Amino acid sequence: MKKPQIRKSKWFCHKTVAGMLFLLIFVCTGCASGKDPDRTTVEVGEDGSITQYIVEDFSADYYDAGEMKERIQTEIAAIPKEDGTVTLKDYKVKNKTAKVKLTYSSTKAFERFNHEILFFGTVKEAQEVGLDLLSDKMAIRNLNGDEKVLISNTEAFLQLPEKVKDVSKGLKKVDDHTVDPTGAAYETYMVILP
Repeated sequence: MKKPQIRKSKWFCHKTVAGMLFLLIFVCTGCASGKDPDRTTVEVGEDGSITQYIVEDFSADYYDAGEMKERIQTEIAAIPKEDGTVTLKDYKVKNKTAKVKLTYSSTKAFERFNHEILFFGTVKEAQEVGLDLLSDKMAIRNLNGDEKVLISNTEAFLQLPEKVKDVSKGLKKVDDHTVDPTGAAYETYMVILP
């Protein structure tokens, strides 16, 4: 009769350890926290919408949080409506760090606001708008016309809606959906999605 108790005890121990590991992984990856990124990140939605989390040092004595927020709102108002909309979702300064959350209805709105390149679509669509995908700078070959690509020159981390298949030279895959462009070999780079 004691053998079933030992098995039950081992079973309980294994389940407890497995549960604790799952919880630890869940919390460490941020899935449970809903926490904003701790570095500037551009998140691309499947529908082409963009969320940008800007994280900047705000420790200089002459920085003024109110003035900075006003400047952002002024720049948002200057975006032509035909390019899409930009919305200031959150703005806070805490512990000498400014955190801004902006949403963009399109990549065009992102490009206008940030003065950076950001294209998200198929290889065929990229070619139709004149983007040179086969240049040596992109360093990716054998592209399928229906594959999704992200082409940019932003220095922000990129959070993508699908698993990353390939990246231009120098980019680092942080995980299946995140790319760090800080080591990009060229100013403009490409990320391939399946």
